[in-house]
Amino acid sequence: MKKMILFMVLFLLVACQQQVPKNITVIEYIDAPYTPENITVETNDCFSLQGAPRDSCFISLAQRGNDSTQCASVLDYTHKVFCYQFMANLSQNPVICTKINNDYERDTCYLNIAIGQVDHILCKNLVFDDRKDQCYSTLAFIKEQKGLCKIIEDAETQKDCYRALNVSVES
Repeated sequence: MKKMILFMVLFLLVACQQQVPKNITVIEYIDAPYTPENITVETNDCFSLQGAPRDSCFISLAQRGNDSTQCASVLDYTHKVFCYQFMANLSQNPVICTKINNDYERDTCYLNIAIGQVDHILCKNLVFDDRKDQCYSTLAFIKEQKGLCKIIEDAETQKDCYRALNVSVES
């Protein structure tokens, strides 16, 4: 089960690391006529839209301009979190994660950047202990550093970490 979770985290990380071409102006879930082929979006255009098209417009502006401040104009909470997480992953900037109000979603943001940067120091930013343990365990596996397993608080997760590295469990 732990290996499946590790695989899923790594898969999500790789998927989130893909660079978005600069010429993309509107993300996929806006219906026609708001498609990349037939419009160029400016901030004022986004304010004139309603609902998902408005949110998608601001997310597109954020992507295109590599400007996470556009995410603040996204109204739907889920879309706003997506925007901040996407921009944090795109720029590998953990400061953007601080804009996310929900602890769990913010942890997801920090976790993805920690894995993307292969930086266990970022694991300290996580609020939930199980996510923090997941962060250390994943990075221990990536870096092949058994010392990171020792930081893990949950005994079972710690054992799994050592097992994944094929080393004996430390006392």
